[in-house]
Amino acid sequence: GKKGRFGLLMGDSEADQAERKAARSSKKATRRRQKKQKLADEKLISRLKPGLGLNNPYEKRKLREELQVARATGKVIDGTTIPESGDGNDIKTSAKF
Repeated sequence: GKKGRFGLLMGDSEADQAERKAARSSKKATRRRQKKQKLADEKLISRLKPGLGLNNPYEKRKLREELQVARATGKVIDGTTIPESGDGNDIKTSAKF
């Protein structure tokens, strides 16, 4: 049997049409997922720092990378819900990450 989605590596000549189609759609799904995540991150950043706008793409990219690192380490669970804190730090991005 196959392990995971494709099992052992096989060349293009060995794969039949259905396997090639499955591999292609898997790659497309991964690309769509990454693109969707990037757009969601950009929306979140624009809500966190509305003054950033389109003026500074470098700062926006830096914030997006920080968000990805924070999500990977488990510090950010859901971008839509922000934990309530009464100390006034919920405006600062550094307080969230």
